[in-house]
Amino acid sequence: MPRLLINRKKLNPIPPCGRRVIYQFPTSPFQVLIENARIKRKLSYREIAQEIGKSAGVVWQWLHSKNGTPTAGSCKEQHLERLAACLDIPLPQIKEAYDLSRHRFTEPGAVVPRPSTEAFQQFIEAVEHDKRTVLKKTYVLNLAKRLLKSGQ
Repeated sequence: MPRLLINRKKLNPIPPCGRRVIYQFPTSPFQVLIENARIKRKLSYREIAQEIGKSAGVVWQWLHSKNGTPTAGSCKEQHLERLAACLDIPLPQIKEAYDLSRHRFTEPGAVVPRPSTEAFQQFIEAVEHDKRTVLKKTYVLNLAKRLLKSGQ
């Protein structure tokens, strides 16, 4: 009996977790360096993954993630060394590209404290300078509300 159109399998079903990894062309210096070397040596993600001791999915995410670099937990020094040996790229060149990618996709400049942090600092100072050892709940809540209003 022929299948009805409504009973067909979907071509791209959504995975059970509900997320899809969207394909991103390699854009960071690290991604471009590794991808070009991979293509030049005609290696697949699976072959590279076997050489460095990771899964093919992890290697694919390294080269197609939006932030341009692998996460710190998934890419350690030993993985970069094995990657350099596998692709015949000098290790300093891979490290330099990795650092350039990390700095390119992170915001430069000093971290500016947020107003809420300053208000919380004022709260701590107010409680520290209070001579009482026991504070009422209403006093602490009123102090917090006052600092919240001054921070806005």
